[in-house]
Amino acid sequence: MVRYNHKRLRRQLKVLSVNVQNSDTKNDDVLALGARVEYDVIHVQEPYAVWANDSLIFKDHPWYMAFAHPATSEHDTPRVMTYVREGLKAKPLAISESRYTLWVVIEGVTFVNVYCQPEHHESLEPLLQWPPDARTVVTGEFYAEAGMCRWPSDGKSLSEWAEEHALQLIDPPKVPTHDQGGIFDLAFSNMEDVAYTQSGAKDLLKLGFDRRTLGLCITLRVVKPRSERKHILGHDPVSVEMFERMVKCFIKCVDTNVRNGDDVDRLATGISEVLRGGLHVAGRLNTPKGNRKVWWNEECNLVHKEVLKARRSCSEDLPEIIKEFKGAVRRAKRAYWGEKIDVADTKRAVHAMSAWAERTTPSTESPPLVSGGKYFLTAEEKAEELRRVKLQRVGAGDDHPLGGIPTAPRRSIAFSHEVTLREAWLATCASAEHTAPGTDDINVRLLRLAWPWIGEHVRILVSKSLELGHYPRVFREAEVVMLPKPGKTDFSSPKSYRPISLTSCLGKALGRILSWRLSYAAIQEGVLHPDQIGSLPKRAATDIAAALTHDVEVALENGDVATMVTMDVEGAFDCVLPNRLASRLREQGWPDHVTKLAASFMTERRCRVRFEDYVGGFHDLECGLPQGAPESPILFALYVQPIYQFLDIGNRYGYADDTAQLVVGSSLEYTAQRAALGVEELLAWGRDNAIAFGPEKTEIMHFSRRPCDDDVNPTIIHGDREISPGTDMRWLGVFFDRKLTFSSHVDRWIARASEVACNVLSMSGTSSGPPPWFARQVAKASIEPILYYGAEVWYPGVSHSDIQDENEVMPTEVAQVVERMEMAVMTAARAILPDWETLPISDLHRESGMLPAQLMLEHIRRRHAARLQSLDPDHPLVSRLEGDMPTRLQQAWSLFPKAERPVLRSKGEPPRAPPETGSKEEEAKAFKAYLLTLPSTDLLAFTDGSLLDNGVAGWGFSIRRLGTDSPLRLSNGRLDRVEVFDAEAHAALHGLQACLELRTDPGQCIRVFLDNQSVVDCLLGRPADSSQKEFLTFQELAAGANVHVRWVPGHSGIRGNEEADAMAKQGAARAEPSTNPPSLAWVMRRAREATLETYEEWAAYNLASL
Repeated sequence: MVRYNHKRLRRQLKVLSVNVQNSDTKNDDVLALGARVEYDVIHVQEPYAVWANDSLIFKDHPWYMAFAHPATSEHDTPRVMTYVREGLKAKPLAISESRYTLWVVIEGVTFVNVYCQPEHHESLEPLLQWPPDARTVVTGEFYAEAGMCRWPSDGKSLSEWAEEHALQLIDPPKVPTHDQGGIFDLAFSNMEDVAYTQSGAKDLLKLGFDRRTLGLCITLRVVKPRSERKHILGHDPVSVEMFERMVKCFIKCVDTNVRNGDDVDRLATGISEVLRGGLHVAGRLNTPKGNRKVWWNEECNLVHKEVLKARRSCSEDLPEIIKEFKGAVRRAKRAYWGEKIDVADTKRAVHAMSAWAERTTPSTESPPLVSGGKYFLTAEEKAEELRRVKLQRVGAGDDHPLGGIPTAPRRSIAFSHEVTLREAWLATCASAEHTAPGTDDINVRLLRLAWPWIGEHVRILVSKSLELGHYPRVFREAEVVMLPKPGKTDFSSPKSYRPISLTSCLGKALGRILSWRLSYAAIQEGVLHPDQIGSLPKRAATDIAAALTHDVEVALENGDVATMVTMDVEGAFDCVLPNRLASRLREQGWPDHVTKLAASFMTERRCRVRFEDYVGGFHDLECGLPQGAPESPILFALYVQPIYQFLDIGNRYGYADDTAQLVVGSSLEYTAQRAALGVEELLAWGRDNAIAFGPEKTEIMHFSRRPCDDDVNPTIIHGDREISPGTDMRWLGVFFDRKLTFSSHVDRWIARASEVACNVLSMSGTSSGPPPWFARQVAKASIEPILYYGAEVWYPGVSHSDIQDENEVMPTEVAQVVERMEMAVMTAARAILPDWETLPISDLHRESGMLPAQLMLEHIRRRHAARLQSLDPDHPLVSRLEGDMPTRLQQAWSLFPKAERPVLRSKGEPPRAPPETGSKEEEAKAFKAYLLTLPSTDLLAFTDGSLLDNGVAGWGFSIRRLGTDSPLRLSNGRLDRVEVFDAEAHAALHGLQACLELRTDPGQCIRVFLDNQSVVDCLLGRPADSSQKEFLTFQELAAGANVHVRWVPGHSGIRGNEEADAMAKQGAARAEPSTNPPSLAWVMRRAREATLETYEEWAAYNLASL
C-alpha cells in the first residue's frame, strides 16, 4: 500500500510567457521584473541569443536557471528559452531537436515553450506529434487571430491536437493580446489548477512591449510518496528475549500435520504469522531519517538563511553570498566524510568504502523515463511503466495450455523429498544476515533467533512442499525493486534497470534446497550440457570463458580459424512461461512432484514494485522467474537447455542468459557462413519457444593468426540488422580480440581498477584518512578483483613449453602488460600508505602488503592450477586438461603433481553434534567419565595423524576394549605429500577396517575416536574434497555396521589417544616412502608456499639492504 506525505512542495507556481523580440534590454527587463514579482517560471520567445567566438551568448540572472536547445552555429540559435527559479526541480526533455519548441519538467509538471514563426509551417510539427503527459502546460506565441491561426491548416491541426489530448485554452476567449489587435499568445493545459493572470503585464507595457504577456498561476498538489514503514527488532536483550518468548509460546499452536497443498499453505502462513507477531510485539517501526544531507551543519544553516534573504530583496551581493554558501557546503562535506573515514575500523566500513570506490550509478533522482515514445515523470509513473515493460514481456497467450503438450521423458531422475534438520538449518540460517527481507519483514536474524523452536516446523514445511509439489502461496509474493544496472549511463531507458525480487527469507529455505538438489542431479544425470554453466556448484563465469579460450587456441595451433558469435536472451528470467517450463522438466525426466513444484512456484504470483521512494500495490504476474529467488537460475538453465543439447551447428557455450557459438574451419568465409546458419537456427528455436534474442547485444569476432586474414571481416545478419566484427568483443567480462592477445581486456580492466584506486587514494592522505591496515582491506576488496579479473583466462605465465620440443621453454610476451598493471598497483599501494611519492617502489610493496603485479599474476595462476584438481569429472575444464597443445589451460594444469580428483557431492548434510567448547581439562574429564558408561564389549578405535617438520606425515591407531590393559591392535603407516587432515582421515579408515576384522558379532558396537573436529564432521557429514575417497569409503563401511564417531581431546592423558599419537609419529618416521598420490590439501598448500618462495626471492633481490 502506498502512503503519502501530504506536505506540499510549494503552494503555487507563477509562470510568465513573453516575447522579447531578440532585444537584450527587454530580455534583461523581463528577468529583473520576474525576480521582483517572484515569478517561478519565465517562458521567453525570441530571446536574446547570439553566436560569437564559437559559443552561445544569452541573458542569465542569479535567480534563475536557463534552459535552451544547444547551438552549434549562428544559424541554429534558440528561438525559445525557459528560465526556472533556483531551488525548483527542473529537467529538460530531449523530445525534439527543433529550436522552436522546448520541453522542461518542473516539479513534476511538463512545461512546453513554443514559438510559431510566421510563414514557417514546420515549427509546429514537433508539438503536434507529441502526446502530452497527464500534467502539461503549453504556452507560447502562435500568431492567431480571433481564435484562428493565420494558416487555416495549422489552426485546424492545433485545435484538433488540443481537443484530442483534452488540452483546454486558458486565455480569455477572443481577447486580443497585441496592442493593434490580434491573438498572438496562447496557453493550453490539461490540469485543473491553472489560472490566468496579468500580474506584471502593465509594468512590461510601460517598458515598451507591444503585446500583453501571459501570466499563469498553477496550484501544485504534488505529494511525495512515502514507503510503507517496516518493523525491525532491536539488539537490546529485552527486545530479543520478548521476541523469543513470543515465538516459543505461539509456535505450539501451528499444526504440523500436512496432508495436501492447503495444509502446506496453512503451515507456511502459521510460521510466518508467529514470526511477524513476535516482531510486531517486540520490535518497533523503522523511522526513516528526514534529512538525507547528513553533512549539513550550523554554518550551512546560517549561510543558507543569508542566501534566502538576499534573494527576497534582490540584493546585488547575491552572487557573492551564493559563493560563500557553496564554500560552506564544501567544508561541511569535507569535514563530515573525512571524520567518517578517519574513524572507520569495522568490516562493515570496509564494504561501505569499497562501494564508494566502485560506485558507477548516480545517487540522485533518475531522469524522466522514455518508453514507447512517451515520457514518464513521477516515480509512480516510472514504476508502473517499468513493471509493464520488465514483468509483462510475454503473457498467458504465449504459453501452452496446461497439460496440452504431451511429452515423453528421456530418463527417470531420482529426486528425494526427505530433508534433514541440518539441511534445513543451512538453507534457512546460514545465509548472510544482511539479506533483504521480503514483504513479510522477516529477515535472517529473526530466523536464527527463532530456530530452536521453528526448526522442526521448517523442516516439515520444506519436506512436504517437495513431496506434494506445492509451493506455499505466502511465499509467492515479492517486492520487486527496480535497480539501475552498474555501468549504465542512460537512465531514461527501461533497459538500464534490472528488476530484483525481494522474496521471503523463510521461503528461500525451500528455494535453496530445491536449487541444490536440482543442480546436483542435473550434473550427475547429464541433463545439462557440460559447457552450460551458471548456478551450478564449482562452476564460474571465468571457467566457461577459459574453456572457450582453450578451444580457440587449439584451433589456431592447428592452423585453422574460428568465428565466435555471442547472443543474449532478451528479458531472460522474465520471459519464462510456467506451462512451458513444466513441459520442459517433464521431458527431461524430472519426477512429477518436482514438475508440479516448479509450476506451482510460477503460478498465481503477485508482486509490488519499488522505485526510488515509491512502493506500488500488488499486481498479478502471468509469467517470469523472480530474479533474487535461489531456484530461479537453475530453473532458467533447465528452461533453455535445448540450446546446448540439440542445436547442431558449432560448439555452444552458456552462462545464465549469455550464450556463445564457436565455429572452427579452414577459412573465415566458411566459419562466418556456418555461424550465420547457427544464428538462424537459434532464432528459429526462440520463435518456437517464445524466447527473443536482442539483436543489439549480438556480436561477432573472427580469430585468425594468418596475415592474409587481417582484412577479411565477413558479417552476419540478425533479423534486419547486419552485425560486423569489431576490434574486440566482451563476453562474461572477458574481452576477446582477433589474435587472442587479450591486450584490450587488460587495458580496459587496468583503466577501471586505476579509477577505483584513485577514488580510494582520494580518501587517504599523510595527515588524514583511514589507518593503513584498514585502507589495505579496502584496496584488496575493491581494486585487486577488478585489476586481475579473468587472469585465469588470459595470463599465459612468463614462459611455456614449445609444441615441437617439450624440453624447450619459450618466453611469453607479458612484460609490457605487467608493466601497465604495475602502475595501477602502485596507485593502490599509495592509497594504503600515508607516504610521499619519493618512497622507493620496493619499499612501497613491502609496507603496503600489495604484491607486485608479476608475483600476483603467478599466484593467481598457481591457485587456478590447484583449483583445477578439485573440479569434478563433469566440469567443462576437466575434459580439456589432457593434450599436447601449449594452451594457457594445459600449461597451468602441468604446474603441480596430480591429486585424486573428487566427485561432486550434494550440499545436504546429516545432523551432527556441535563441537565441544570447554577447556581441555574439562573436556578430558568429561570424556573419561563418558568412557566409564560404555559396555565392555564395545571396540574402541583411537586414531591420529602426525606431520613432521620435513613434510612427511604418518597415521596410527590403537584398538582397545574397556577393562583391558593392552591394546588389541596397534598399526601405523607413512604418507608423503599430504597434510595432517589427510593423515587423520587415513587413520580413521584404517582403524575402522581393523575393528571390522576384530569384531565377533556383526552387531558389535564400534566407536572411533579422533582429536580433529573437522575430520569428525567429514566422517559424519559431507566429505571434504581432500581425501574424499577415504571419507566415502569410511561412510560406506560404517553404513553396514554399528559405528559411532566422536571427538576426543588430544594430548590430555587419555591412554588410547596417546597410543595413537605415538603410532602416528612412528609411521611418519618410517624410512620407506609411500606410494600414495598427493592430496588436494597438499597441492593447495604447495601453491601458497610457491608464492611465498617467489616473494622471498624478489625481496632478497630488491630489499637486499634491509
